[in-house]
Amino acid sequence: MELLELDEVVVRGRRVQEAIVEAEDDFYKLYNQVNKNNDYDVNCAYLNNPDSAGSRIKIRMCIPVFVANSMVDYNIWKSKCQPPMEDFDEFSCLDRNDDNRLSRQEVSARAELEARMFELDADGDGYLRRDELPEEGFAGPPQYMPPSPDLVLMEGTSKWTKHMMEVIRSDPRLSEMAGKLDDLYRELRLTQRRAYDLEEEQKENAKKASFRPRVR
Repeated sequence: MELLELDEVVVRGRRVQEAIVEAEDDFYKLYNQVNKNNDYDVNCAYLNNPDSAGSRIKIRMCIPVFVANSMVDYNIWKSKCQPPMEDFDEFSCLDRNDDNRLSRQEVSARAELEARMFELDADGDGYLRRDELPEEGFAGPPQYMPPSPDLVLMEGTSKWTKHMMEVIRSDPRLSEMAGKLDDLYRELRLTQRRAYDLEEEQKENAKKASFRPRVR
């Protein structure tokens, strides 16, 4: 009986998720039309799950344009570091093995630095240390390091939320659609909670059954 109910709950949850996707697409399409600040337009897309490295599982995210732009800028910066060490300066970004020196392979990420490696390598050990780098940096001023998307979102969430609420209140259609979305989100949370409870009940019953004496 529990298994049957769990199947029904899972199916209902999938239907609610599908309804949410359709409702979000309709809501943000109208919202973007009404909204006058392009930085606060919102678009939904399926992205790689950041918590599942190497997984093909994608998650749906609806993010404002100002965050999407920061993701593009940050990924471009990361690709230049091959790969970067987030929130460090450019030397640390290139120092992939964190040994406080740059090998020829690590330096190759900066063509202008690689060309001067033997000139800058004062002790001739085949590595560059911080004190061996030119005072002007790798090529003139230090490379700009954009803030991470998480930081951009954290610092901009308050203004974004306030702006979105103003836009929603300005149009009765958006207010109605937002209310329906809230109802769908609530239904999904309840459905997920019920599925979790049923799964736990199944585990508990299976555990109890394993301790029952076998009849010979």
